[in-house]
Amino acid sequence: MHLPQIKLEPSRKPAELTSLGLPPGDSFVVWWYGAIKNNLSENWVRRVVVWFRHLREDGTLGEFCTRDAALTSLGQLRIGSVWKNGISKEQVKFARRRFKVTFSADTWTGSSSCAEYRSAEGPDLIPEEAHPLFYRAGDRSKLLLLEHAKGRLLIPCLEFLRCYGREQNINRILTLYEWNQVVESLHLDVPVEPQSGAAVIDLPARLGRDEAHLLAHLRYFDFARQWVPRIKSEIDLQLGSPKDIKALAFPTIGPWFRGLAEIEVEGVETGSGDFLGLRIVGYTVPAEPAIVTLRSEFPIEGTEEYSTRPYPIQRFRRLDQDEVTPVADDQAPDNSAEIVLVPDPSIRFLGQPAPVSVRSRKGEVERNTPGPMPLESKISAPGNARGSGKGIGRAEHHSKAELEQEGAILDLWRGLKYLKTLHPGVITRLASLTASDTLSADLNEQPRLASLSPNAEPGTGHSLTASAKKWLFLDANQPKRPRGVLIVEVNSNGSTGYLFEVERAVRGPNLLGEMREEEYCGLAVRCPRNVRLQDWMPRVLFWIAQNEGKMKRVASSIPWLDAREYRRSFSASDVVIGQSTAMNALEKLGMEFPVSTPLVNAPH
Repeated sequence: MHLPQIKLEPSRKPAELTSLGLPPGDSFVVWWYGAIKNNLSENWVRRVVVWFRHLREDGTLGEFCTRDAALTSLGQLRIGSVWKNGISKEQVKFARRRFKVTFSADTWTGSSSCAEYRSAEGPDLIPEEAHPLFYRAGDRSKLLLLEHAKGRLLIPCLEFLRCYGREQNINRILTLYEWNQVVESLHLDVPVEPQSGAAVIDLPARLGRDEAHLLAHLRYFDFARQWVPRIKSEIDLQLGSPKDIKALAFPTIGPWFRGLAEIEVEGVETGSGDFLGLRIVGYTVPAEPAIVTLRSEFPIEGTEEYSTRPYPIQRFRRLDQDEVTPVADDQAPDNSAEIVLVPDPSIRFLGQPAPVSVRSRKGEVERNTPGPMPLESKISAPGNARGSGKGIGRAEHHSKAELEQEGAILDLWRGLKYLKTLHPGVITRLASLTASDTLSADLNEQPRLASLSPNAEPGTGHSLTASAKKWLFLDANQPKRPRGVLIVEVNSNGSTGYLFEVERAVRGPNLLGEMREEEYCGLAVRCPRNVRLQDWMPRVLFWIAQNEGKMKRVASSIPWLDAREYRRSFSASDVVIGQSTAMNALEKLGMEFPVSTPLVNAPH
């Protein structure tokens, strides 16, 4: 019998999971998530049965085996990830698809396991030829069934938990704590001053603004408050006694809000228009209401200063780029140990999520007396701390939520529009420009691109090099379609400047298995006085092509113009993506901006 080979792609994980206990020297693929079990360790983390398949040296799949892992480790143990000696550097390459769905009673058909579906409907929910399971049609793990225009999207419920907290500790709390403990831990009952048109929440000290959308819905929306507590209740009901080591739970985990949504997944076709999404890589969060997050600052004892940092002092350790840190997810961390920040694979917020602004507020209760400096550790573990002196740090798994980047060009345009709305007295006019010198000041239109040309520099006869002519086209198979350039005119207090952003190609995958745009800086040019636009702008476009988009070289090639490069940047305080990049670009044009309060309802 011929066995198909598995196609792999790079996807390095930063955690060495020391408690997996897989046979050394062999490779195993995470294939499926099974049941939740009672946790007999002392760290207060749910345990999950993870199904593996042996990956033979010839690239074919072998026998099944299971291991128990902490629920907080599922961000590392992504379905398809390949593990050898506790470390993962590769994953199975699945097809990527994006679906438009609606979280409502009409199109969210609920959840079902393969066993339940076969009993009720007859055919197999997951055909064996698509993604064979150990129990085949008898598998009891729940899947979310979401209808879309051409069929259904099937997602394992434990994978959908990735759409809840970016911080895995939130998911641990939601699946383990009583609801009154959830409310206290996530500050859902901390008094806040209402604000018209916004949902105001108090953000716990170690949670980032990525969690604001979920926390706002848990605090203010009935659907989330009614639905989310059922997850823990269902787990407890199925597990029964905490001492029952044989009990298994297969919880239903579905959307925490209602409305239109998009989900991007990696997985396999199962036939008849159905797609099995095994890895979620992007999803929608609600676009409204705007969210205001409050960070509490407390007076420092004996001083007049305030700080958001809690006492006892906490030592945080971020991993170096290529560092792999050992994590024992069946152990409990020490009370006095450092916190090791373990990054899970990033995930994207699709579309334009509700804007989130961060504000500080003064508290009245002083911080506690400083305690001893936490000790460094050589290994870490998730969950609640217990005891001390074991040398075990606390592992905190966090998945970075990236705003969907529509590309550097559209991100810059979005940032410029936001700054114009925020500072109308500074930016008096904003318009996109085409190569035909046509200005469009309609900010609701998508910006248009001017095409780069293979022609010689006007007035000098300089010709493009062979390398530049090759770079000029995004796709060598489409030589009639040259790269475009966004040209933006900005007016401020009587002066005019221009911004240039070159169109990027998407390359990859990189070592983390991600597709990324080419990285280029932008160019800011102050408009020369008494010189017509058509006399200098075509020459700028020539030198952009001649220098293959490297704007620092472009600026050096046009010394008769006041031209400077600017870099793409991001900030935790950005309300919309592209805001920091736009600010950098405008400052290169000599514009100065006053300190202002972020807009609650930012333009999309």
